[in-house]
Amino acid sequence: SAAIRKRYGIESGSDIKSAAVTAAFVAQAIKNNLAQYLSVVFPGGGDSHFSGNKGHAAGLYGAVAAIAALIDDLSTSPAAAPLTGSWLDHTTILAFSEFARTPMFNAYGGRDHHLTSSCLLAGAGIVGLASALVPPAIVIALMLVVWQIACSSPTASLPPPSQVWNEAYDLIAH
Repeated sequence: SAAIRKRYGIESGSDIKSAAVTAAFVAQAIKNNLAQYLSVVFPGGGDSHFSGNKGHAAGLYGAVAAIAALIDDLSTSPAAAPLTGSWLDHTTILAFSEFARTPMFNAYGGRDHHLTSSCLLAGAGIVGLASALVPPAIVIALMLVVWQIACSSPTASLPPPSQVWNEAYDLIAH
């Protein structure tokens, strides 16, 4: 429908395999009780061995925007009876990559594969889980302090967060 295309930013003639179209199909499958579990792969340019942070961010933008639209859609769509609340109240979203990027740039100005990664978790049960744990800001602050101390020596294999911040400031701030 026109409303779905507008919500997800899908233009006429869009690639049927685009991240936006994929997210729109996921939302419709959830809202129409077509599946209890969905696994999708968003297309994009996440493999950025030859471009820096800006190139990597640009490659991921379509998937990130599609996930944001999906979360917005599910959070503003009332769940079908006998459920109450929104569809997001009954859906858990887990988004992750199969690998991460090295903290340091390679010889080409890009980043190679790395063992550590992060994920996004949203939806049902997440708020209750978070409130039962230590507030996230405290955890992040403690992790940054430990990381800074552990990686401040000249022989450290990873850069400290202060160095990562300084090298990525332009991308983060602008």
